[in-house]
Amino acid sequence: MAREILLSLKAQLRVPIAVFFSIFFPIIMMIMMMTSYGNFSLRNGYHFIDKYFFISTTIGILPLTLISFPIDINNLLETKHYLRLKYLNVDLKKLFLSNIISYLIIVFISVGINLIVGKSIYNLRLPSIEYLCYFFIQLFYCAIVLLIFGLLLSLIVSDIKALMPVGMTIMFILFMVIGVFVQYSSLPKIIETVKSFV
Repeated sequence: MAREILLSLKAQLRVPIAVFFSIFFPIIMMIMMMTSYGNFSLRNGYHFIDKYFFISTTIGILPLTLISFPIDINNLLETKHYLRLKYLNVDLKKLFLSNIISYLIIVFISVGINLIVGKSIYNLRLPSIEYLCYFFIQLFYCAIVLLIFGLLLSLIVSDIKALMPVGMTIMFILFMVIGVFVQYSSLPKIIETVKSFV
């Protein structure tokens, strides 16, 4: 199983767009936002980085789960790769599970790099170990839900050329709702209502 996960991980890290949007883009956005707005104080000892870290985490997870993963699944289905492997008596459940685990590993790598950059450059305030563990459990849960959504997206939008624009549209709508590009207070009221619900 470990060998399959490693192979799947290597295959994903060879795709430059996936690596850029999952690992480097969140860091670039964090640096841009901190440079633009400054790490201003919120209250109770918290600063802007303590809030933006969660947004930056989402910036890394959404492209991975809404674009890279659905395209990967769609490509495997379209080329009948899974069907060929089935004829070769390859354990498809094991292969699919290793693929999912490798995506989860990339999620945690992305968040880990975010944590290191946020802490070392902007003095991100870290909670106690207990709450940090709760955060990673919640992160795991959210990543699983988004991967399921990405899987459904790949099955609904069967054309691989249409899948990327659909995934990007959903991703940028979610980016807007969670306040990636602008502060929450400057969002239109209707978007703020949606944001509060999400």
